[in-house]
Amino acid sequence: MGPLNLFVSSLHHGLHKHRQQ
Repeated sequence: MGPLNLFVSSLHHGLHKHRQQ
């Protein structure tokens, strides 16, 4: 686990937010 995991998580969250909107 590292900074990459956090980045991926943030990206996924952003995509989900865009999809919901």
